[in-house]
Amino acid sequence: MGCDAAAPQAASRGSVCRMTVIRAALALGSTLCVGLACMSTIVESASDELGEQTGTSEGESSSSEGGESSSEGESSSEGESGSEGESSSEGESSSEGESSSEGESSSEGESSSEEESSSDGQSGCNGDMSFTIEAEDADVIDGWSEFESQLGEGTVLLWDEEGPAYVAWNIEIPCEDTWHVWVRATDYKWEDTFYVRIDDEPQDWAIFELACDNGPNDTEYKWNELNWRDLDAPECTYEIDPWTQEWDQGIHSLALGYRDSVAISKIWLTNTDVSPPD
Repeated sequence: MGCDAAAPQAASRGSVCRMTVIRAALALGSTLCVGLACMSTIVESASDELGEQTGTSEGESSSSEGGESSSEGESSSEGESGSEGESSSEGESSSEGESSSEGESSSEGESSSEEESSSDGQSGCNGDMSFTIEAEDADVIDGWSEFESQLGEGTVLLWDEEGPAYVAWNIEIPCEDTWHVWVRATDYKWEDTFYVRIDDEPQDWAIFELACDNGPNDTEYKWNELNWRDLDAPECTYEIDPWTQEWDQGIHSLALGYRDSVAISKIWLTNTDVSPPD
């Protein structure tokens, strides 16, 4: 196995898990569980926590929208408008009482265009957008440790070699569009797959294949766009490939479970057909 795959002994155990509730769930088991069945058990608590985080975020978003709505149509005595700290480009209220300003988006990355509001209130993408999320920035980590890659990847999440492992991200999507999800992780011979869920679907998990071959002979990191292979399907046989997401603006979840690929470097999201940069 390559140098990153052989390094769990050197990884810091202090960062193995940011979710003590998952460890508690594991400790309550009265029998030894293995494979996907065990991972489904440890994910229950994590899913509840992710749901609470998502609900809180959506609640805050709803509250913010309500606050902005209530401020529309009102102007100060000097003719200036303000809504959640935003002002019009001229500093004056329009005849409709609405403030006009350019919206700037920032979602852990850079966008190449402004956002555009659709008729149903959703913020639609007006142009190409792409951003990267580091594996270490996951919201839930269990069974993985932060580790400085010896292959030039920086900080990665390395499997602890202690059974089922689970990692999940709450991703803030800036605008409504078709989104492509890419994962960069280790490929070593046949060790190139993960269990995967998007927004808690499918219920029984799917398999994501990073590569469809039996190489290379040395561990290396590679990108692949998310795909969906059923649990009982043969290798390289996909239900959906690529598995794109019709996401609206807001928080969406991506979860990866250990299957045989031993390290995760980063996630890349885009509303284009372009491949991620190396």
